[in-house]
Amino acid sequence: MEVANIEDMCYMSTYSNSQVCTALNDVFGLGLDKKYYQPKELNKKIKKISRQALHTTSTIMKKMA
Repeated sequence: MEVANIEDMCYMSTYSNSQVCTALNDVFGLGLDKKYYQPKELNKKIKKISRQALHTTSTIMKKMA
């Protein structure tokens, strides 16, 4: 997802019809389907995505061992 900083007040998404973003929203319920985001809200979403990715990677690595 690409965002543009609007004078440090909010972020505006700059994508349209992203199949990857749509799939992530469907699978993980991330709520990345808005046009505008407050910085605090977007940072929370980024942390959530990072935690989920780390957990998924950790689970896969354990299964492979």
